[in-house]
Amino acid sequence: MQMHNNRYWLAFLIVLGLCVTGYTTYTLYYLFQYVILSQQAPVQDIRWSYKEVHSEEYVLHADYRLQLPTQVVDGGSDLPSQRLLNPWAAEQAIKKMQTRSWKAWYNPRNPHNSALQKYFPTKECISALVLWALLLYFVFLGFYVTKYGRDHSKIKNG
Repeated sequence: MQMHNNRYWLAFLIVLGLCVTGYTTYTLYYLFQYVILSQQAPVQDIRWSYKEVHSEEYVLHADYRLQLPTQVVDGGSDLPSQRLLNPWAAEQAIKKMQTRSWKAWYNPRNPHNSALQKYFPTKECISALVLWALLLYFVFLGFYVTKYGRDHSKIKNG
């Protein structure tokens, strides 16, 4: 079986393959971060703030101390689930967050790597799978056109 050998087609497949590989690497990084945060510990001395991510988009941030069995570790993390439209909404959300008791997820091998919320990259995983499906579809299409396509040199005009 032979692949369609048009140079534009092959360039398209190479660019698409690079994009798929890059996005898959990005997704695997976030998946790895999800997996390594495997232990929980109580949080002490939590200080809330907010920061501007983009115009009209704010995210909550927490600085805290983790009480581990053998040590106390300083940590900090953003809350990706708390995207807010303005500073007033961020202040209101901070008031709600201060009333909750928190446990942080941390990496037992490196307790300085911690987060208040464990974020599974669902959207990224689905997007990576769709990109792989598209790449495989176009590769299959290249083989299909070579095997079953018409020979355009035999078509006569008029």
